[in-house]
Amino acid sequence: MENAYLSEILPHILQGSAFTQEEVHRLQAALWQLLKIQTASYTMGESSSVTVEVAGELLQSLCFTLQLHLTHTGDFRALLTSEPSALLARAQQTLKREVGIGKLLLARAKDTAPALDSVSYQDTLNGIALFFKQYDLRFFAHQIPGEIDYQLAQPLPDSLEGIAYINEYLRRLCAENIFCSYFSAKHLDSLLQSISPEYGSLLINLFEPAAVNAIGLALLQKNVLGLNISAADRIELQALFRDKEQDSTLSLLALASKEVCRQLAIKDPLLQNYLLKTAQDIYPRLETATNLEGIFLAFYEQAEDELSPFFYDGPQLPSKCLAALICEMQDSPCISDKIALALRTLHSVADLAEVLNVCFWEQEASQLLETLAAETRQQLATFITRKPEGWHSETGWEKFLE
Repeated sequence: MENAYLSEILPHILQGSAFTQEEVHRLQAALWQLLKIQTASYTMGESSSVTVEVAGELLQSLCFTLQLHLTHTGDFRALLTSEPSALLARAQQTLKREVGIGKLLLARAKDTAPALDSVSYQDTLNGIALFFKQYDLRFFAHQIPGEIDYQLAQPLPDSLEGIAYINEYLRRLCAENIFCSYFSAKHLDSLLQSISPEYGSLLINLFEPAAVNAIGLALLQKNVLGLNISAADRIELQALFRDKEQDSTLSLLALASKEVCRQLAIKDPLLQNYLLKTAQDIYPRLETATNLEGIFLAFYEQAEDELSPFFYDGPQLPSKCLAALICEMQDSPCISDKIALALRTLHSVADLAEVLNVCFWEQEASQLLETLAAETRQQLATFITRKPEGWHSETGWEKFLE
């Protein structure tokens, strides 16, 4: 067990040949001496032996405590030059300081928490408060008592344990909170409701949708504080990403994260890097998504309004937006998705006719036309009368108006 734990906790020392084989044996002897001391303390001197499971936990706690302390000091040779009990005492003092830092971070997380209803968020803050009441830094420093349900946008590495895990979790949570504080609670709520009106009871990260939308708006050179991304905005984004190689797309996303920081005057390196990683994480989603609706979100109430098929005989979409929309519809295998996209995006009768000309064939055209109000169908009929005599569309949609 000793070699396994030593190899697991101090791999960079052993693999980097910082110690000779003789010194490694001395390290092992020192650890086992400390384990005997810890075991005696744990049993309050009543026994020199414990179960294998408890011994394993005590040794893992011991190694975690020493590793955290030596990482702070940078003096790993103290394992050989210091008296073991004195070194452990200093290491436990380092742990106590980290616990103090953690309590300050928890207070900051509570103070900066978004004014939104999230059960998992509040339960996690309560769970971390419980951690500080139950944390046993003497014997089980590597453990994490208390429940942590709320998922960060950037998960922590599995290698973190104990107070190191809690403090890094809280640092990232505070960074997410600070970012959310730039936006109104009303905007954040509308954005999250577009995921689900019951988002408060779901395991949904509050930061990530806002960060992704802000990055999207930065790509469009718009004010990121608006936070909402319309259907027309998504079409522009689709055109922006179309046919770009991975490196080009990642570069665009990285520049957008910097633009978000510029607009919001974000100077904190942790939050800057956090946004950059969030931007980079958009790329694999773009690779697998059939459209951008599940990535760049419209406010809930606006999304509902956009489903109302209202059309007018007036300004059309920019040509590049209409071309991108047509490409997206032609790539979609699902008729219901194509119809929903048309109703959310198109408001010009001329644009609607153009899409019908090239995207909706036979019964597909019939299904779309059935969703339209009689007034809109009449507008389309009037539109056709302006065409040259004998005109026919490629798809034959006009016959379904009769």
